[in-house]
Amino acid sequence: MEMATATPAGELRIALDTTLTEHAFLAIEAMRKGVDGAEDFDQAAGVTSER
Repeated sequence: MEMATATPAGELRIALDTTLTEHAFLAIEAMRKGVDGAEDFDQAAGVTSER
């Protein structure tokens, strides 16, 4: 018996997993740059000059 793996729910799960994994990685990198006092912290954190 062959089961279909390309369902709308499966595709959504893959897309959300990919997006949330990337978000977590970028958040960790931004925090690391903040702790290290990196010059590019504002860019990594997405901070705008309109604070």
